[in-house]
Amino acid sequence: MYASIYSVYLADWLKVIPRDQVHVIKFEDHIQNEVESINSVFDFLEVPRFSESYLKHYLENHLVRNSLKPEFKIPHILPETRELLEKFFKPFLEDLVKLLGDDKWYWDMY
Repeated sequence: MYASIYSVYLADWLKVIPRDQVHVIKFEDHIQNEVESINSVFDFLEVPRFSESYLKHYLENHLVRNSLKPEFKIPHILPETRELLEKFFKPFLEDLVKLLGDDKWYWDMY
């Protein structure tokens, strides 16, 4: 679980790299719109974008296939487990929101 405490890692990076030189992408946003996500990186780096058609074609031909087989997927999370995870991660999520200055980094628990 420690690997999921992003605020700890980000705080370390921000000790040596100015905030305006760090671009963070929320995974959920990336998978919802990969083209927009990739273009946000190009814009941040101030490099030319590829055309939307090229990016879509590239992404379709380079799919990541790392999903679990249906028989290994967990259909849901127990309410007790969710509550424990929310309590554990809450202070770290609050730190992340403060570091990034945006409430979008909270889970749907807020």
